[in-house]
Amino acid sequence: MSAAPQIKGWCPSAWRPMLSGDGYLVRLRFSCGILSSEQARAIAALAQRYGNGVIDLTRRANLQIRGIAEERIPGLQTELLAGNLIGSDAGDIPAVIASPLAGRDRDALIDIRPLVRELEAHLAADSRARDLPAKFCIAVEDGGRLSLQDVGVDIAFEACCRHTRIGFAVRIGGEHIGFIETDNLAETALTLAAAFCSLRTRQLSPARRMRDLVEEVGTSSITASCPALSRASGHTKAQRHKHAWGGYAYDGVGPITEDVFGLAAPFGSFSGAQLALLADVAAVHAEGELRLTPWRAVLIPAIAAGAIDRVAAECARAGLITDACDPRRYVAACPGAPACPSASVATRQLATLLGPLLRSRDTLHVSGCSKGCASSAASSLALIGREGRYDLVRNGTAKDTPVLFGLSPEDVCLAVKRITTEDLAHV
Repeated sequence: MSAAPQIKGWCPSAWRPMLSGDGYLVRLRFSCGILSSEQARAIAALAQRYGNGVIDLTRRANLQIRGIAEERIPGLQTELLAGNLIGSDAGDIPAVIASPLAGRDRDALIDIRPLVRELEAHLAADSRARDLPAKFCIAVEDGGRLSLQDVGVDIAFEACCRHTRIGFAVRIGGEHIGFIETDNLAETALTLAAAFCSLRTRQLSPARRMRDLVEEVGTSSITASCPALSRASGHTKAQRHKHAWGGYAYDGVGPITEDVFGLAAPFGSFSGAQLALLADVAAVHAEGELRLTPWRAVLIPAIAAGAIDRVAAECARAGLITDACDPRRYVAACPGAPACPSASVATRQLATLLGPLLRSRDTLHVSGCSKGCASSAASSLALIGREGRYDLVRNGTAKDTPVLFGLSPEDVCLAVKRITTEDLAHV
């Protein structure tokens, strides 16, 4: 019998590395997901010097350097600090995800970058934020082209028009609870977070996420201490720009506008050389800036007129995903064994083999264990590692009940071929 998956309940950072099967990993956050070419080059070099050269782009738009030996961690931390890639504060604060084109989206209602920085500063300074679970997450949307509504967060603010003024619609656990004025964003987030912390401790099994607490106590108990909320009606505009691809909201690959191009790496893992290439492409053909997204895609904004085709070609030659129809966009896979100690199976080699077998817009998730770290969304097919073999789920997540059990890699390939053939016969 294999051991149960290790649920650590906390997230790694540069000051709190996490041990995985391929060494330690450190996670780097960037406000609004904005990364300069100089920062990207530095991270690429550090990943090759201190780690195994692999850099993950996470579902919270963070970068993760993998494969670091324990004795090399202090040297990496010193260089990250010297390069202004991390702060000196070792404390963890909730993740804040912002609209990926913040400040550059002509369809946006407001430039949210100053509001996000203010919120992050308040979270870092306020003791109430220290009691939040590690995976607690806040989203701030500018009402522009790329909606974050399919990204699982605990508190969400979406810019909207109210009585000819810009404000924010507020959601907790996915449920709309009202509106706030722009100036009240940071304090509202802290008040709702404090209510979450207070109310969860009264439960026999403390809620880990806001949606769980909403189910337990309802929204009114959580919002009672938040006078800034208004129930008045408002209008949001992000929905008309939202593009859903199958079970994933992978907005951000291919041309986004006439001067923004998006790309991704298979399974969200870039090599140091690929990240360095992106830094060079952004510096030569644009304004030297990359935008990290929660869909594990990277956007290059402000590309010079007529240069998008050259950007796409250079990125494609480097093995990156540049086409919205590329089947690799619909395949999610964690690092698997041996890179993750919770995994009992290899994942990415099998996922690469299965990708071409999928029908158009089908999605596949290959998970090394039942935690399903690579994707929380339902997939057309999900494979879950168990005791060295694979269980298969149809139209569900890694936590759902499988329809086939104990498959070898060869069995999986045959099963997927049979399923896709049978389904096509009924179209």
